[in-house]
Amino acid sequence: MPLPQQQPLKGVIACLTGVQNKDQYHEWIESLGGKFTRDFHSANNTHLICENPKGAKYEAAIQVPSIQVVRPRWLEECYRQTKRVDETEYLYPTNDKRTSSSNHKDSSKKRRSSDKVVSLASLLDQALLLGGTGGGDQQPTPLFSTFQFYLIGFDQDATANKEQAQLCRLIRRGMGTVFWEFHPNITHVIVYDHCHDAVRESISKAKAEIFENQVAVVSPWWAVKCWQHSKIQNPMQYPPQLEKRDNKRQKKHRQSSSKDNTTAANTSKLFRGAVFALLQVSNPPVWTVDYDTTELEKLIRLHGGQLLSLKLVETLKVDHAQQVEQARRMKTTKTKRPCYVLSWGSSALLQKQQMTLHPLLTQIQRKELCTMVMVTPNWLQTCVAEQTLVQPEVMPQLFQPQAWPWRKLLSNNNTCIGEDKEKKSTICITVTGFQGHERTAIKYAVRAMGASFDDALKQKSTTHLICAADATQPKQQSNNPKLVRAHEWGIHVVSMDWLYHALQHGKDNADNNKR
Repeated sequence: MPLPQQQPLKGVIACLTGVQNKDQYHEWIESLGGKFTRDFHSANNTHLICENPKGAKYEAAIQVPSIQVVRPRWLEECYRQTKRVDETEYLYPTNDKRTSSSNHKDSSKKRRSSDKVVSLASLLDQALLLGGTGGGDQQPTPLFSTFQFYLIGFDQDATANKEQAQLCRLIRRGMGTVFWEFHPNITHVIVYDHCHDAVRESISKAKAEIFENQVAVVSPWWAVKCWQHSKIQNPMQYPPQLEKRDNKRQKKHRQSSSKDNTTAANTSKLFRGAVFALLQVSNPPVWTVDYDTTELEKLIRLHGGQLLSLKLVETLKVDHAQQVEQARRMKTTKTKRPCYVLSWGSSALLQKQQMTLHPLLTQIQRKELCTMVMVTPNWLQTCVAEQTLVQPEVMPQLFQPQAWPWRKLLSNNNTCIGEDKEKKSTICITVTGFQGHERTAIKYAVRAMGASFDDALKQKSTTHLICAADATQPKQQSNNPKLVRAHEWGIHVVSMDWLYHALQHGKDNADNNKR
């Protein structure tokens, strides 16, 4: 049941048709902060939830462009995830065939047919060579001086990357400002034509939640046409041409994605705009926890992050100068993008020394290009698994680098788990009383230390049960089946302090001092 303060469907006014158990759906809508009407009102309703695409309400709804016609599954997912899920995957195919938008689509098709003889990249090159909109010089012109832009979907291939760089140059030559992360002052979002379906959710959420539908979402052609005509064009005539995949392509994409449930299966824009740098001891001791750098870099890229490079630092410098000028002109505070420094395998003192010797990180710190945030790989894995940016301060022992490197769990004869195949599964840990990011963080930490993690308590395999503080209270112990059985089966019942102690000193020492 959603908490009272959570209202992800605030502003939604839904009507249901052809749906069984309407009272249950009405209860869900109200619990998520939305409203419902029993009769359909084209002027008030924002959503029509229908089981089948037919009936009087359906025919009336598809004539109104502002009404989303979705399947009941959309509301079920909203309630299950306690958030407003993007409607795109739940829209009926006929939802985009409204008669009221036919004139707009016809004009869009005419524009496309006249533009397709020349590629966008060629027109951008011509515009940049042309310089100012009025002639052959290359002095800046104030065409975009009152606009702030955000570019999205340009990270698919080399062609898209090139067009993004060209657009940025064109916008800056028009004295516009380009933001690299969502910001309330953004006036235009430029979407790469035929971008991936995953971009749809980012666009709709940003437009509704961050910009309150006051931002213009346009195709790159809009900027080119503005430049060619030396005049701002109507954004409505240049909508982004989002790619529509058929069912076969979607099925193939889902099958290929399911190969790795921690990476490709959950690609997202979670770290959009964030910079990442990896700090690792070149030859860490065998008893320390180590991570695969290649896998971490892959995880960062798959979820929208950018790895620190010389080219990126130069881009950050340009953006920094633009934002300083923008802040001065608008009398606002300049925002900085985060730079997450993933560090492991050494003490905090050695990590600071590594940062001072890192040439790119030194430039970022000296010029204050980013906000530096020290984190561990465990933080990265937890954020990806939970699909949310968790504050490192909530679990500092697991999410922030400590004064000591993490140790692998040792067996009773001080052999590192993983060095001896027979000892690899001797330690199996289960938890109770933890939820969300806490449970996920513990799971990844246990596995990184060389032990196994199991959601279920098993008499023959579980060796340790980690309990949350409130789970050990006298009133809670008798109502906790895991705790009761652990005592009956002689399983070690420990607190989080045991795990922290094991990370610092090893398992044997932690068992001798278990709390």
